[in-house]
Formats: sequence, structure tokens, C-alpha cells
Amino acid sequence: MALAEAEQRDHAAQARMVLREPGPQERDARRWQQRRWLIERSLAAGVPLVLLALWQAGVWAGTIDRRFFGSPVTVVQTALRLIETGTLQSHLEASVYRLLMGYGIGVAIGIPVGLVLGQIRLARAAFEPLLNALYVVPKLALLPILLLLLPGREGPLITLVAVAVFFIMAISSLAAALMTPAGYIDVARSFTASRWVMFRRVVFANALPQIFAALRLASGAAVLMLVGSEFVAASSGIGYLVWHSWSLFLADQMYVGIITIALLGVLFSALIGVLERFSVPWAASEGFKGNG
Repeated sequence: MALAEAEQRDHAAQARMVLREPGPQERDARRWQQRRWLIERSLAAGVPLVLLALWQAGVWAGTIDRRFFGSPVTVVQTALRLIETGTLQSHLEASVYRLLMGYGIGVAIGIPVGLVLGQIRLARAAFEPLLNALYVVPKLALLPILLLLLPGREGPLITLVAVAVFFIMAISSLAAALMTPAGYIDVARSFTASRWVMFRRVVFANALPQIFAALRLASGAAVLMLVGSEFVAASSGIGYLVWHSWSLFLADQMYVGIITIALLGVLFSALIGVLERFSVPWAASEGFKGNG
């Protein structure tokens, strides 16, 4: 009797099931992905274009004061003039040099420090509180000290960028190393893996996706720190161009500098994203599936 009732309930449940026919994602996955990629890229390009059009329309209608905000047309004209004279390239070259030097130094020191602290418990107990305490100190507050300690103008600016990047990478790498699943370590030990092999093949490989996320975060922080330091202690660079233009009330030239900073940050982050797809393709594919 009970078995008959159970079968009846199963039949009733199956009768209530709603069958879904395969959609375009299942029937033609490649075409569906291409269509979705096109829609996403169109939205990414369309939203800024709409905002620029509204900005230009506001200037033409007189609702936006062109003395303070200019217009997209005049900003483009000013950018072309700066490119023709070589002014924009000169400032951009100085900023890119400081950015790459400071970023490279901060990454080269921060990642090993974080991974080592993640592996050595006593070292972590000794230095992690100090690392966390110094991280919250505003880095621009160190600029006067660096100007006194380091000769020239380039050294303090590069060092300030390196310090900002170092703390982000060290703390993120430390957290990534601590997130290594214990099962991975147990398996490596069962195969009598050496400490170096375990670090390289287990800890570092498992930490790579989070390290690349930190690299993107650090790229934005590096650009912000560079521009802030160039505001204060530089006679060249995009940050100097923005601040100098503001002091001379050259609004169009100031916006050229601001847009250049934004493009520099986007390009820098995109390059790290390309490197990530080649270095950790498994993480990129999992992220796509998770967002799909």
C-alpha cells in the first residue's frame, strides 16, 4: 500500500514538471557568445558616447558653463594641439616611466614578502601587525620625508608609487597564501614533494588568481598615487599638466589631462588582464562560466 502511494506521488510530481526547450545558448553556443560579446562591447562604448553627447548638448544649450567645463569638441581640439606641439607626449612619457618603475618595484618586493609571510608562521606573527598598521597610513604623507631622504625629483615619486603598490601586493599575497586548501598540501606531502615544489606547484599556483586580482587593484592605486604626487612635487607628468592647467584656468587643457589619466589607467588594467588570461587561463574560464 505504501509503495503504491509512493509511486503515485512520483507520477504526480513528474506530471507537474515543467519541461524547458533548449534556448539559443544551448542550440548554438558559439553564436550566442558572439552575440553577447557584441552587446556587451556596444554597451561599454555606447554609455560614454551618450554621456559625451549630453555634455556637448548641454554646452550648446547654455546649461553648462563652457568656462569651467568646456565641451568635448574643444577638449579634442586642445588635445590635438598638445599632440602637435609634443607637450602631451612629453608629460605622458614622464608619467609612464614613473608608473612602470614604481609599479614594478612594488610588485617585485610585495609578492615575495606576502608569500613568505604566508608560509612562515613566526615571521607572520612578527610582521603582519606592522604591515597592517602601516597600510592605513596615507602614502602621500610620506612624500615630504621622501623628498628629504632621496636626491632628485624622480626618486621620491617612484618610491611613493612603489610603497603604495607594495602594501596592496604584500597583504593580498599573504591572504592568498593562507587560503591554500589543506587537502592540496596533504596530497603534495603524500607524494613526498619538497618544500620548494610544494610552494611553487601548490601554494603559488593556488594564489595566482588572487594575486592577479591584486595586480589590477594595485594598478589603479599606482595611477592615483602617481597623479597625486605629481600634483605636489613634479615639473612634468600628466598630474602636473592637470594641476598647472587648473592654476592657469585652462579648463580644456585640464580635461585633456584628466582623460589621459583615465585612458592610462584603463590601458594599464587591460594589459594586466591580458597577462592574466595567458598566465592563469583556468581562472579566466571559470570566471566566465560563473558570470554566464
